[in-house]
Amino acid sequence: MTTLAAASTTDSTRLVYFGTYTKKESKGLYAARFDTATGTFTPATLVAPAGNPTFIALHPRLPILYALHDLKNDQGGNDGAVTAYMIDPATGALTVLNSRPAGGPPLCYIHADPAGRALLISSYHGGYVASYPLLADGSIGERASFIKHTGKGPQPAQDAPHAHCFDFVPGTSFAFSADLGADKIVPYRVDPATAALTPNGTPYAAHPGSGPRHLAFHPNKRFAYAINELTATVTAFTLDASTGSLGEIETVDAIPGDFIGRRWGAEIAIHPNGQFLYASLRADHESIALFSIDEKSGRLTFIAHTHEGIKHPRHFIIDPTGRWLLCANHDTNNVNVFAIDQSTGLLTPNGHTLPVLSPVCILFAH
Repeated sequence: MTTLAAASTTDSTRLVYFGTYTKKESKGLYAARFDTATGTFTPATLVAPAGNPTFIALHPRLPILYALHDLKNDQGGNDGAVTAYMIDPATGALTVLNSRPAGGPPLCYIHADPAGRALLISSYHGGYVASYPLLADGSIGERASFIKHTGKGPQPAQDAPHAHCFDFVPGTSFAFSADLGADKIVPYRVDPATAALTPNGTPYAAHPGSGPRHLAFHPNKRFAYAINELTATVTAFTLDASTGSLGEIETVDAIPGDFIGRRWGAEIAIHPNGQFLYASLRADHESIALFSIDEKSGRLTFIAHTHEGIKHPRHFIIDPTGRWLLCANHDTNNVNVFAIDQSTGLLTPNGHTLPVLSPVCILFAH
């Protein structure tokens, strides 16, 4: 394991971390520097060995990275765990601060409170969510809540609850858990003092068989969007940030309605300017769909698909400048860079590809 070269205080590079699956050649968490002026990376370097550190998150103020990973249990299987790492901003090196067990099967998602008070996790295979307080130094406190979801949907992949993303509503103590297996988006209130979870009203019932996976919140805090994995659709919601509630506006196809083949949605994100929404699609339609957003109504209008250089796009992220989209291609072990047209939202590959083994999540450090 090595560290990255120190960054200049005057350059345009940003530190980027990559969560990966370690079922094959990958060894854990990797990092590189991304130049926001040229859209290019330095080589990726292993910065923390770990078992399946797929999703990662940042403390909002402190140089702390949180990662979920696997731990061997007494039966020879794997349980989930979460670890806090201290970041060396100069070198990108990660040093373990502390770790906590999840108390159940391996995890699929982790999210840190934008106020720095709590950490949320979810388990796809275990069908549960949990929460932990974040202490003053950024370390993870004792688990505050563990809640098993119930329900199932009509599709074979929905034989049981499969909790997927679990995200705070920005600027509030409310959070939503998208459960792919139960066809629900479950609302919670998070106690700011203890990080304990309390159900917050009736779960939103998704269209049967749709399988809500990931969420994105509009910068104006009036709308939220969900990508539905099993139907490759996007649902637009009104968002009441004062009560933590959703109201469906519409559900639209991210793939043409007459498409023949497997539908398999993955990630969703909104451009910082609030005008464009992106949704990634896997299996038989390897692409990223682009929509425009009506900022008055929240409704979506499909614009285009980008296919070039995309293969099993599990995750993507828009860089802090809004100029670039970085796509993690799980099956081809790389991350591709796309330039974003600021007026149209259209994506253009810039020709730069970064080798990363089995990438699952991309995260810019502060």
